[in-house]
Amino acid sequence: MAARARTCWMQWPWSPRPSGDLLHRAARGLPLEDAVMRPKPPLSIVSSVPDSSTGPESLSLARPWWKDLLWMLGLGVALAAMVGWLASERRAVLTLEPEARAAVFDDAWAGFQRLCSAPLHTGLVPRCREQARFLLLFPECQGACLEQARVHGRALR
Repeated sequence: MAARARTCWMQWPWSPRPSGDLLHRAARGLPLEDAVMRPKPPLSIVSSVPDSSTGPESLSLARPWWKDLLWMLGLGVALAAMVGWLASERRAVLTLEPEARAAVFDDAWAGFQRLCSAPLHTGLVPRCREQARFLLLFPECQGACLEQARVHGRALR
């Protein structure tokens, strides 16, 4: 009869346990509390009905679209400013009067030849690259100027 009661208990886990069952579980090293006997916590702590005091945005985990739009506009403005700044030297050179531009070019070309035509000291390499980049901005830089500026500046026009 005891075996029958145990079988009945195994079929209906929510029924009261026999007192000897705890001793058997302890002897086998099993936990004394059964997971089936414990009450189950609710799946959601937040109620499924939204509270009227909180807006629908507070329940969403997604970032609002307008924040992404502002970020992209800021990135676009920064990129446009950088492109404008990089092109400003070229525009400044081209807006000079032809006589003034030729005088500046002649002075820059003579300084470049004095500094960079001899075998280079390693400390002068950055300065030669900078002057070569500057010479490439001038439309007067043709032939030997273009060739030496490309060699020293490692840049294409």
